[in-house]
Amino acid sequence: MTGDIHSYLSDMLSAAKSKGGDSLLTFNIDQVLRSAGPRKAEVLRRCAIPRWFDASILRVLRESDESNERIFEQMREFSFIRDLGDGRMAYHDQVRQILLAEWVEQRPAELTQIHRRLYSYFNNRMTPPGSTRRAMQLVPESNMLSVVPMSIQSDMFRREALYHLINADPIRGMDELRAAFKELESAHRLADAELLLQVAGEAPLNSLQQRWLQYMRARTQQGSLNLEVAARQFEALRAMPDLDPELGAETSRSLAGVYSETGQWARATRLFRQSLEYFRRTGNQRAAADTMLLLGEAYQGLGISTGSWHVPHVPEHELLRYMQIVWVWLIGIPFQIAALLLGPHNRLLPIPEYCARYQNWLLIRLYNTARMWYAQARDAYRRLGDEGGMLRAEQRVIDILRLYGYHEEARAQVEALLKRKPARDPYWRAWLERTLAECHLAANNIGSAQVLLTNALAVFREFGDVRREATILMLQGQAAMQAGNIDAALGGFAKSLERYRTLGYAAARERILHELRAWKHRPGVSEGVRQRIASLIAAEPEKRYVGRFISSYLRLLQIASVMALPTALLLLAVVAPTTNIISLTNGVLSTAIFYDPLRITVALALLTLFYLGVYASLAAAVIYVLPISRIEREQPDVIVTRPDQIARYDSMGNLALETPWAEVRRWLALDRSVWDRPLPLYSRTFLEDAAGRDLAIDGITGWYGDVQTDIAQRLTVAGSQVERQNLGYRLLRSKSGASAVTGIVLLLLVTMFENQWLSLPIWFPAGLYALVSFITLSGVLILVPLAYWLATRPLKFQHILQLNEIWPNVLMVIGALPVLLYILSGGTALSINAMNYSTFVWGVYMLAEAFVARYMVALRSLRMPIVALATLLALLVVAQPTYASYRWQVSYTAKGQVADAVAVGAAPTMMSEVNCSAAADARALGDDALSTFTIQGDCAAMSGNWEEAAGYYGEAVSSAPQNSEEQALALYNQWNAVRRYDRSQSAQILVQLNNLCATSHQAALACIQIAGQLDGSTH
Repeated sequence: MTGDIHSYLSDMLSAAKSKGGDSLLTFNIDQVLRSAGPRKAEVLRRCAIPRWFDASILRVLRESDESNERIFEQMREFSFIRDLGDGRMAYHDQVRQILLAEWVEQRPAELTQIHRRLYSYFNNRMTPPGSTRRAMQLVPESNMLSVVPMSIQSDMFRREALYHLINADPIRGMDELRAAFKELESAHRLADAELLLQVAGEAPLNSLQQRWLQYMRARTQQGSLNLEVAARQFEALRAMPDLDPELGAETSRSLAGVYSETGQWARATRLFRQSLEYFRRTGNQRAAADTMLLLGEAYQGLGISTGSWHVPHVPEHELLRYMQIVWVWLIGIPFQIAALLLGPHNRLLPIPEYCARYQNWLLIRLYNTARMWYAQARDAYRRLGDEGGMLRAEQRVIDILRLYGYHEEARAQVEALLKRKPARDPYWRAWLERTLAECHLAANNIGSAQVLLTNALAVFREFGDVRREATILMLQGQAAMQAGNIDAALGGFAKSLERYRTLGYAAARERILHELRAWKHRPGVSEGVRQRIASLIAAEPEKRYVGRFISSYLRLLQIASVMALPTALLLLAVVAPTTNIISLTNGVLSTAIFYDPLRITVALALLTLFYLGVYASLAAAVIYVLPISRIEREQPDVIVTRPDQIARYDSMGNLALETPWAEVRRWLALDRSVWDRPLPLYSRTFLEDAAGRDLAIDGITGWYGDVQTDIAQRLTVAGSQVERQNLGYRLLRSKSGASAVTGIVLLLLVTMFENQWLSLPIWFPAGLYALVSFITLSGVLILVPLAYWLATRPLKFQHILQLNEIWPNVLMVIGALPVLLYILSGGTALSINAMNYSTFVWGVYMLAEAFVARYMVALRSLRMPIVALATLLALLVVAQPTYASYRWQVSYTAKGQVADAVAVGAAPTMMSEVNCSAAADARALGDDALSTFTIQGDCAAMSGNWEEAAGYYGEAVSSAPQNSEEQALALYNQWNAVRRYDRSQSAQILVQLNNLCATSHQAALACIQIAGQLDGSTH
């Protein structure tokens, strides 16, 4: 009978297939089952329920222990039953599907019961009575369970058990499937996870279950680093309009993980927060804790993506290197004070050396945010009683501590964690030993670090954790580098780059490239090694460069640093000049301008403290005050170079602009340098394509110099003839720099002459010295280069590229300040008249340049006439007071020459006496009458022209403020001159002087000095 059924059914199956009709196949199978008899037909029907069967499964299906082996062997003869080997058989798919459809339609309740029996059978075979379910101990003394299966057969039984459970109880089955999948995923057993999902997919699933299955399949893609495929699948799920909220939260969290690994940090953190909000709202504390941990990792990854701490250029010259150390120490003083106040148990800031560099402030903010999420996750795990979760969170907090430079404290904490129970798990022990190895590397304990890294690498490779393996390989290269094993280090880095290039793991590649660049720029590295490193970096087809500051605060930092020099000049102009009373020959007391070095020192010290305070305040604002949401929105762009193009991605990871190398038409740079190296705050590069679009690269971008090298290499390979055109300037190695340095040197010399530390020769033309002095004290030699650096070149560059930026607005504010100061004070705000006039003209020029750039972009041809006209008008406004001040300076210089000549017993030259009369010109031009009459009186007195001197001093008495120090001094000099030829009149003047000194507090200091002079005169 068996042979007849077999022959008949085989013939019907062949006929149905030749006709291609499922309906005919169904009809013929039904006829075969009818002819087989009820008992045998039932066996044939039941054997279609499991995906495969053997003799023991046949026993479960028949619910009988008799004849199972015989029936099983008879079924082997059917051609529509496949022999799977290992004592197992299965129906052809078409036959099984037809029979299953009959079960579902006609006998669903019985079908469910059979699925339950099969689930119990497979579940018992997976975990025999008395065994530990699905797990085994890692080590004899451990209470932690490994995710390694007991056997391959056990995994197979688990898949079949889940298949039947999903059929019997879909809700419970999906819960079990998710738990099993998570277990396999955590063990990095992605192939087994994919098999599990494949089996589960054969069960009849509703739309919700199908979506969960789709989600888990995307997770396997994510785990195997097929990130683009995973992202598409997650995004497709999230786009579904009726997505289950829990699945939506899980999908968003997983998609955020993909975004984190592909550098789309703003998107990642936003999705993590959305998921966290859902888990908190629904009371899913474990999922919330896991999400907080992932959110912290995202912020830490964002920081690491910038290349970790800023690596400054270290000068080769020992003196310059020492100066750099002193400078970093100086700007790090506020952070040293903050670290002392916070204490060793509250490491909210890294070591002062890291804090001192503004390039690291954003990094500190991100790391602090990561640590905050780690701490919240740790507290959540503690509430759940999850020691393993607590260990993971605490290990990440220790990572931040180590990153902050406190490697000894981090080492002690890691060693404490290694003694805790969860650390017995080989996987987490390896992860902790990785952190411990980094601490040893920081302390230069290379041997200990290498042993730990070798052990950890073996564990991660056994588990198949590619991400952790990448970290270990990078650290092994770093250890070899520190040990001086150049070949091993370069070879290790090269292998790592090749491997992760194949895997498409960009984050690991960029971390290795950062270490290579830092190594190349390290002082003491030989040129040969640098060339090998450069070749290794150049061979990498794709490179990423990330900015190190946010745009809004970047402008603020630029303005604060730009204003340092003008502010210093203005402060010195206010506080440095003082008026002293000096004794000349023939008993003459005169006022002299003295530039007090003590005041200058104190002013510079106060200004330094002020700027240190401003610098530290900006740092505090970025690190503690600036909302993290704003940081996420204003993340710097990412520049990516590839063999065929260069691209810029915005903070959301969206492609903002891409330019093929063949389409680059101009390569323009505005690099501002002190000597050779560009200043990051003020440098930019633009690549312009054939359509006139500009791809901007800010100087604040990490490894800005390497970007230029990379661009040059890419253009050369592409056959482009475009060369870099630098429209920038060097502050010192330029005419402007020479002008500024000359101005500073002349300022020192003029100060020495004015303070009488050096004597101006009596033969030196007073007019020439007055001109040099006036130009020097006006600061023109410094202000002109400053205007060029701040306005002329940047705005010219902006015009060339047709940029729409806010710099003209900034310049308008800077230019308006000195103009308003001049107008409101009537041109007397500063003690140095020359600087009042020069800053006014400078401000008008800045305003004009900014106005044209801001409001007349389309009429740039009018720039020169408008700026020239505005500057000319400003010069006309100050022309008369400027000439008056110059003539006053001529007479003041001549007075000093006359005094010097008389002091050595020589007669004043006729030219000096002529130059003394320049005071009258100054007075006629509107200069101060008191000072001009005083100078003329002093010149006449020292020349012995007492009656003429008395006349001038009398005019000075009338011009001076009543009961003032100046009036007392003029009365004394008048008395000194009159007493030479008229005793009675001099007595009257003396009485007037004594009365003034007796009644005026304002003249007290002058009267004390006059009294001493009077005592000397009477003797």
